[in-house]
Amino acid sequence: MCEVRVKYELLVLAAMTRLESPNTQDIVAATGISERKVQSVVHSLVENLGLNIQRERQGRTFRFTINGWGVFESGQMIQSQLNNIELVIPSSTKLVSFEEKHAYFEQVKMDNFKESMRLEGHDIASDFDLSLDREQQRQILLNKYLNVNSLEAVNGG
Repeated sequence: MCEVRVKYELLVLAAMTRLESPNTQDIVAATGISERKVQSVVHSLVENLGLNIQRERQGRTFRFTINGWGVFESGQMIQSQLNNIELVIPSSTKLVSFEEKHAYFEQVKMDNFKESMRLEGHDIASDFDLSLDREQQRQILLNKYLNVNSLEAVNGG
């Protein structure tokens, strides 16, 4: 028995049942899946799940019509489930502005620093007050480590 992965199949089926006269471009626009993937998913639905999907010519494009539901028998149960599926796959948010990219870079750098310090056995969470801005934190650290000869000052004593 062949293994069928249904990551995109349910999205394509949901788009086919909701759109009035679905074609490949409409399904791509509704789901965010690439055109090539939509075509391979339609082929997979026909070959692996036994759906009877007809392609009817409509001008320059082909319109899909589901005439038989294959392994889904009458299709009533699957259609009720398809109505609950959100069509568009949420895409990761792109960082557009320099400020967003820089803030993300600084956050990753801080997370990496905290993790490195944790692995070395240091608790730095108490040293940083996140309500302060970067310059204030810098001044606090400079003042703390100004007198390096005194270990008591560094350790908070």
